[in-house]
Amino acid sequence: MIALNLSGNQSVTVLQPGEYQLIYRESAIKESLSTKIKKFKIKSGEISHININ
Repeated sequence: MIALNLSGNQSVTVLQPGEYQLIYRESAIKESLSTKIKKFKIKSGEISHININ
């Protein structure tokens, strides 16, 4: 996995093809009820953009 930091709150991460889950919550929030899960799939030879807004 390669991660590149871009301006602001953007980053680029290179992943192998497969199915993934991004599990996150705001850093100031400690409650597990505020945890969000974003499922996505990476296909070989394609570029995917994942927004967590």
